[in-house]
Amino acid sequence: MEHDANYQHVSLAHERHRLYSLYLILLILFVIAIQLRLLPRSLGYALPVLCLLPLAGHALNQWQRRRRVQTVVPASYLIAVLTTGVAAGLLGVMPATAAILLILIILLVHLRSAFYLLAGLTLALVVAYQVSLLTGRNSAVTSGTHIRNLFWLNLAAVSGLGLYALAEIYFQQMLTRIQHSQLEAARQQSARYLNMADKIARYAPAQVWQSIARGERDVKIDNKRKKLTVFFSDIQGFTQLSERLSPDDLAAMLNDYLEKMTEIAKRYGGTIDKFIGDALVIFYGDPETLGARQDALSCIAMAIAMRRQIKLLRQQWQAIGMDGLHVRMGVSSGYSHVGNFGSTTRMNYTIIGRDTNLAARLQAAAKPDQILISHDTYLLIRDQVHCQEVAVLELKGMDKPIQTWEVVDFHRNVGMSHQLKRWTEFDFDGFNLQMDMDEVKEHEREQILIALRNAEHNLMKQTPGNGHPQQLSEPDHYRQ
Repeated sequence: MEHDANYQHVSLAHERHRLYSLYLILLILFVIAIQLRLLPRSLGYALPVLCLLPLAGHALNQWQRRRRVQTVVPASYLIAVLTTGVAAGLLGVMPATAAILLILIILLVHLRSAFYLLAGLTLALVVAYQVSLLTGRNSAVTSGTHIRNLFWLNLAAVSGLGLYALAEIYFQQMLTRIQHSQLEAARQQSARYLNMADKIARYAPAQVWQSIARGERDVKIDNKRKKLTVFFSDIQGFTQLSERLSPDDLAAMLNDYLEKMTEIAKRYGGTIDKFIGDALVIFYGDPETLGARQDALSCIAMAIAMRRQIKLLRQQWQAIGMDGLHVRMGVSSGYSHVGNFGSTTRMNYTIIGRDTNLAARLQAAAKPDQILISHDTYLLIRDQVHCQEVAVLELKGMDKPIQTWEVVDFHRNVGMSHQLKRWTEFDFDGFNLQMDMDEVKEHEREQILIALRNAEHNLMKQTPGNGHPQQLSEPDHYRQ
């Protein structure tokens, strides 16, 4: 605000300088011309009128603003053009006439219109020509004036032009400095707002605050009924685990777990509803949806990726003395109410409804590291995901028994042995291998092969007998 006030103040001062300096230079030239007898002394009586013209122009501008009179050119500029034309016609000598016309051009540049510049200059030249014809100044000046007097008049006019141009440059530099200060202040303010927005955005789902920023969503109490796929998960035995760990270790473990799960949820486009201690609530279908079937597939892909990541985390934490981590997951698909719930001063973007409760109940009924889904979700994903029928469960809060299914993996990862396996996993004490062919980059394959050969070499050196590893059958927990 301070920079804006300074800029407006300097801009108004600049405009007054443009006009008043023009009249001041014309007044000085008329006084010199009269003293040097280049103009009749009778014109001296017109000098007070010349002094009053800028005040008259200013008064007309104020009147136009008060009356809200719309004009293409301010009255003060029109008066300046006519006055300059009269002065050029009365002086009638070069380069004095050229100098005051150049000053007029500098003044008209302020209008930022080539049309108005040419129109103003043309009007001034027409007025100058008519005045010179009426007064006969051309012949009078050239025939009866001493050459030295003309020199002093022209010198004064050129000097006035130079001073006017220097003052114009000074004001332009001042305005440029103020504009640069405004730009820097705006940049810093924008950086502060962006930093603040980035911090606030961490408390809301990315899809929500991004749609608000794009103007696609209004911040008001509003919700709608929509088909969603809802995901619940929690850590088995987290309460007992929290009693055994120190607060710092517990916080570090929980934050590490939630960070990894959040990255996976974002990768698969899930809307993270909330964290409830160690529990996660994520849903698909709003504010962006790819259709009920694809939303369900994305949710199951996320759950499978989370289960894989949890195995790695479990090994890492066991290495530093923490007990194993096992997570239970529940997924259901159906209609829920989604939107802003709360008050006008405090609201939460969340979901409520029967299928939301069903996902929570499925998660509670799931076994460690099990992904338990409802029959409606199974119908959406069964063509691409291999599931095993579990049982018909009586779940708390549900009015009828629920047919449940356990997610094994995508069909492409549990196919026949002769088919190309897209996902490979071995899990022994001291050994873990996970390979996702969909994630392996072409340029990384050679490095992976080198790492596997090095591991084979170390394993063969440790194998008893003839140095050849024993042929093993595939374990039950080997998932293709």
